[in-house]
Amino acid sequence: MITDKTYNEEIITEQLHDPERCRDAFSRVIAHYTEPLYWQIRRMVIDHDDTNDLLQNTFIKAWTNIDNFRGEANSPLGSIKLQSMRLSLLSTRKKPRIMFLLMMNRS
Repeated sequence: MITDKTYNEEIITEQLHDPERCRDAFSRVIAHYTEPLYWQIRRMVIDHDDTNDLLQNTFIKAWTNIDNFRGEANSPLGSIKLQSMRLSLLSTRKKPRIMFLLMMNRS
């Protein structure tokens, strides 16, 4: 992951709880996680458009559940990390199975 010295997950999580700072904080989450998640997904699906679709869906899922989190374990950051771990696990399986599971994850 690219190191961003100004990015602090504890502060970001706190800001995600504040309705006035939530959008800005989530924008920083997207900026921080986009590139590493993009390349993790890209290694598995190869296609740029499919990669972007899956990446976008990851962030949409995190954003739509942003009001339901109470802390790090089920925060948007946690959702993004969980998706990242799922993708890592999928990479150990056969590629056709990966494509099927990733397509199922889109819904």
